[in-house]
Amino acid sequence: MALHELIRAVDELSSEDFEALYIHIHEQREYRQHSGSVDRHNDPIDMHDLRQILAELREGFSESDLDELKWAMNVEYVDRAG
Repeated sequence: MALHELIRAVDELSSEDFEALYIHIHEQREYRQHSGSVDRHNDPIDMHDLRQILAELREGFSESDLDELKWAMNVEYVDRAG
């Protein structure tokens, strides 16, 4: 659900449901502030974030290392592209 859809849905809530949502958001904010990080395990990943993660993973690897990693990932899978 996109943010604008979520905002529209919030605008349509009854007073009781709005209060319940408000309490939930408050509790989530407290939890996230105290936990030090947000568990994004089930959240979809943004392509920009994915590119950044992959760039960080590549740091420190030589081209030979990356070739070996590619080979290892394709050992049991036939890579038709080469």
